[in-house]
Amino acid sequence: RAVSAAPSPATARTLSIPSVPAHANPPPAMASSDNTGAETTVAVTLAHWFRSSDARVGTMAPDFELSDISGNRISLASLRGKVVLIDAWATWCHVCRSSMPEFESFYRDFRNSPKFVILTVSQDRDPTAVRRFVDANHYDFPVLVDPAGQFGAAYNITAVPSEILIGSNGQILWYCPGGPNWSDRQIRSEFQKLL
Repeated sequence: RAVSAAPSPATARTLSIPSVPAHANPPPAMASSDNTGAETTVAVTLAHWFRSSDARVGTMAPDFELSDISGNRISLASLRGKVVLIDAWATWCHVCRSSMPEFESFYRDFRNSPKFVILTVSQDRDPTAVRRFVDANHYDFPVLVDPAGQFGAAYNITAVPSEILIGSNGQILWYCPGGPNWSDRQIRSEFQKLL
């Protein structure tokens, strides 16, 4: 499915973390997940904080192979065994653009982990415009381009930003339309558990 050129304010925003009681039980779907350890802990916490998680959580992530803005091909299959965070975004998305500096900082803090990979997938149709945007802002995070909309269709990206966390076994752990505040200490603390 194509990404709407004008996402609604309800779906295109930076989400805040609600208060979660320490005694809260994990959602049943996540409690029965095959994933164990830190990945499951992080997924359960994120599901509590962001109730918009998708029904595909716990299913195998569709494989993809896309080019980055330098022309290198990257596939999800090549990253098996690592936890993968994917940020789906677009240059025309105001929320995406305004959250990019915090996302860049998040990426720089986590990029050296051998067990955790961070990717972004632009939903723009013009890869040249994406490269110009990334270069003009001096962003270092990996940017894949999806001009044909294959990734967007496979992952049902209907709002940007959207966040997808894929476990080391290839299962979707978390899917969140809208994006968290990447500079939030609680978010960073949760992702630190994956290192």
